[in-house]
Amino acid sequence: MPDSSVSDRPSDIGPNTAETRTPGFGLSDIARPWRLRFADIRNTSTFRLTVVLGAIAIAGVALLILVIYLFSADQINARTDRILKREAVRMQSIPSEDVPHEIDSSLARDISGLNYYALLDSSGHRIAGNLTARVSALNRHPHDLAAQPGIRTAIRLLAVPVGKGDMLLIGRDITLVVDLRQRVTVIFVASGLVILLLMLTLGTALSLAPLRRVSHLQNVARRIAAGRFDERMPLTGRDDEFDQFARTVNAMVEEVAQVVNQTKSVTDAIAHDLRTPFTRVRGRLSQIRTKNEGNPTLVSALDAAIGDLDHALGRFAGLLRISEIEARTRRAGFAPVDVGDLLATLIDLYRPLAEERTQNLTCHSASALCLFADGSLLFEALSNLLDNAIKYAPTAGHISISASRDVRGAVRITVADDGPGIAPGERATALHRFERGIVGSGISGYGLGLSIVAAIAHLHQFELELRDNEPGLAIALVTPPDAVIAPLPGEF
Repeated sequence: MPDSSVSDRPSDIGPNTAETRTPGFGLSDIARPWRLRFADIRNTSTFRLTVVLGAIAIAGVALLILVIYLFSADQINARTDRILKREAVRMQSIPSEDVPHEIDSSLARDISGLNYYALLDSSGHRIAGNLTARVSALNRHPHDLAAQPGIRTAIRLLAVPVGKGDMLLIGRDITLVVDLRQRVTVIFVASGLVILLLMLTLGTALSLAPLRRVSHLQNVARRIAAGRFDERMPLTGRDDEFDQFARTVNAMVEEVAQVVNQTKSVTDAIAHDLRTPFTRVRGRLSQIRTKNEGNPTLVSALDAAIGDLDHALGRFAGLLRISEIEARTRRAGFAPVDVGDLLATLIDLYRPLAEERTQNLTCHSASALCLFADGSLLFEALSNLLDNAIKYAPTAGHISISASRDVRGAVRITVADDGPGIAPGERATALHRFERGIVGSGISGYGLGLSIVAAIAHLHQFELELRDNEPGLAIALVTPPDAVIAPLPGEF
């Protein structure tokens, strides 16, 4: 559906599968409240830097604890190994027949209970000693033996040959090393958890202020994007990176606002200044035509000239109408609008026009839909869309207008037809002023209808969505959820 009396429709005949959406800024986006979300916090550079530094701190603590443990365990094991080897040398110096007696004597003198002995014959049976645990492999180098039935704790064990075929096992309690290992593990886990908690807390605390600042900057940016070029990014005076960015954006906004205002002023001035002399020329041509009705050749030439002037005047009127809409105060003229009544009025107005072309015009609206909007502007936008649909839908074609609520609670007002549609690659330019496609070039219009619809949508912070109707085109005005209000009982 291109435009109406100010109409355009860039189009190619063919399948249209893409969807073009012109985003609007919802009323809630203009002053969106700041909400603390962890997803926002974890994406900040401050939080990420804190996590990196925390991870480095955890790695440093872990490395320090590991070094302390390895050094301490090595020293304890070295001391234990010296004791075991000294005891092995002493036992090997004793006659083999006296070894069992010496083992019993050593155990009797061992008040601490840290020493273990076992004398095994060539078959592996224990001859003497208090080490009753089974040792599957005899290692003649000191090694650790885990706690098991027969020993109450881990020991450091050394196996040495004595006599003819006997094997002496000498062990020493290494509870100190085991306790050290457990304590190191507990310290590592506890310190890691504490540092992790502190890291998350510190990262969150340090991210709050930048997030608040970014939220303020985003709200101002949304208002600027909505056309309020008088807004400026706030400055704190700290001259930090946010202040530097805000100054750059403020300078850019000033330049953009100046260029936009100059362009609009020149366009509006040209349209306004030329409309009066064009109107006078048209009046004079009409007078000449009336006086020379007997000259068909002259009348035909005058009709063509008058038609061209009407076309130019129509474009001037469309440009001035767009400027008038864009110049309105954001909520001036806004009031509750009953969508059902609005669509019913549009159907009554355009059904005769559709019937002249034997087109089927249908309407469907969900009950109790009420918007906070400018009713006259919304009527104008939908009138443009309906007029375009009637122009471009084929004879005996189908046109529909509908209103419904989506899952977000927003209202979607859609005008659809089964005409040639707009090629997906041209939908982005369909809203530009004076854009008319191949199909639209043969139909009367000024190339400004969809531009007016876009200006009205922008004023209301609606999204303007163009999508394929298979066949044809569907254009939808999508409201933000907060534009929908509940009508008072009996109000409409």
